[in-house]
Amino acid sequence: MKKAFTLIELLVVIAIIAILAAILFPVFAQARAKARQTSDLSNLKQLALGWLMYAQDYDETVMPSGLQTALTTGVRVQYWYAAVRSGAAFGSAPDLGEQNGLLWPYLKNASILGDTAASGMPFSTLWGRVHYGYNVCYLGGYGTFAHPGGPQPGWTQNPASMAAVEVPADTLVFANNGLWNTVENRVTLHPWAWPPSSRAGATPTIHARHNQKANVAFADGHAKAFSVQTPATIANAAAIRSANLGFLTPGAAINDAFYNGRGTP
Repeated sequence: MKKAFTLIELLVVIAIIAILAAILFPVFAQARAKARQTSDLSNLKQLALGWLMYAQDYDETVMPSGLQTALTTGVRVQYWYAAVRSGAAFGSAPDLGEQNGLLWPYLKNASILGDTAASGMPFSTLWGRVHYGYNVCYLGGYGTFAHPGGPQPGWTQNPASMAAVEVPADTLVFANNGLWNTVENRVTLHPWAWPPSSRAGATPTIHARHNQKANVAFADGHAKAFSVQTPATIANAAAIRSANLGFLTPGAAINDAFYNGRGTP
């Protein structure tokens, strides 16, 4: 007579497998999320290094947020990450793509502009699918890309000089970014880091999408993860906080001087 497992033994084995799976699956998910965060930190570091090389090539003047260049037909708008003809939506002809972005000569790799944790997020046809925000307020010069409420006190219209960045290790250059879409009530990808602190009139744009942390690159080339804070005083605070969107909080105090080496509290 052949020996075989009894029904009870089979059920016990299945139960053990199910318990082990329940224990291990969250661990695997955490490991995958951590790997994405590490990859994203690497991307931000590469962006910061490209930004530094740009400044070296342009007489210590940092990369502008965007430029407009006349073409045979129409006007080309070159953003830091891509370019498009004026009036054309990203993703449609005649889209000029990442290879015409201001930072492209220092990257040569479109994957550096992508964060896998943001791949499923909606994006604006005006700005395109850009996963990181540039410090338009204090570094790139807001030009025509200012906050809808207008440039706030302390913003700079023209690109800053490297000499003006007095504290490079504390000056935000790029960050995981997003903007709260009040129509759809969700976070939309956004290319600008408006004031990363909660000064009066500021809009939260730092997106903590990596284990409730936001990756940030600084003007000295290093990158690090930070928590964000969403004050209860802003509109849609509860929903925005639930979406992990807020202001950068490297410490207990929130001070513009941390992000802007020139100091504009």
